[in-house]
Amino acid sequence: MLTGNNGVILSRGESYVVGTADWYSIAYGNGKYVAVGASRSNNGAYSGYVTSSADGVNWSTPKRLVVPGNGSATNCKTVIYASGKFVAAGLRDVDDFDPYSSIAISNDGDNWSFAPKFSNTSYFNTYYGVAHGNCKYVAVGSYSNQQLISAVSTDAVSWSGYDVAGLGIGILKGVIFAQDAFWAFKNGTVYRLVDGITWTSRSTGGLRTCNSMAFGNGVFVVVGDDGYISTSTNGTIWGTAFMTGTSKWKSVTYSDGKFVVVGEDGYISSSNDGMSWSDPIPIRDNSGNKVKTTFNSILRLAD
Repeated sequence: MLTGNNGVILSRGESYVVGTADWYSIAYGNGKYVAVGASRSNNGAYSGYVTSSADGVNWSTPKRLVVPGNGSATNCKTVIYASGKFVAAGLRDVDDFDPYSSIAISNDGDNWSFAPKFSNTSYFNTYYGVAHGNCKYVAVGSYSNQQLISAVSTDAVSWSGYDVAGLGIGILKGVIFAQDAFWAFKNGTVYRLVDGITWTSRSTGGLRTCNSMAFGNGVFVVVGDDGYISTSTNGTIWGTAFMTGTSKWKSVTYSDGKFVVVGEDGYISSSNDGMSWSDPIPIRDNSGNKVKTTFNSILRLAD
């Protein structure tokens, strides 16, 4: 299943237009698919939206992910399902009197609540990735698009926020859990986290942009702009980046013994080992029509 811009969701070979939001992320759990994203209004502001489906075909009408009482909505960047909960995160306008953060939680994918605010800088915090492992949730992102930040929780409700000090500036674009550790990434650098607080940095072998990361069959794969891909067997030593096509790769996943990457202009490529990739081809629906959109996330359909 693929989610993309302008409301496009590709499922079971059919392309559906679900609202007008750019769907950035999708997760599956408790018998339901949940996609999150954002739509830009006429005044330039973004509002976060969520939609759900039991079969990947029939989708609920997208609704704004808003805080009860003040109507502010999270510009949703990511969603996961772990330990019985959907957890979505992004950016939300938070003032000094707002008691909530930009992290939302749901048991069923339809009814959401917001975690309490846990940082004095929450107004400028944007979380681009969330992962779960070793009984912890970890969210990563940036403060004011400069300072690297993370947040840690054991229940997805009560969070502690941290500055990722000493590791430069930029945006942590995502995080995964693999080999008993969390791995976050920004352009050109991968970071390793074990205790939920302390990060160490690793180079990505000349890959200037890092948009997504996956782990499978003992291999880490990071993908970026202009078709570039870099791999590592331990997350510490990375090979020289190489090109697979020229697309801006937005999302990579590992499933059923294969890496699959998707990106701008509706292109897709796959690899068994992370090194040898198929020639990128346009994604087509069951009728053979090209699905012309930027795909932001990919998820294996449930059995």
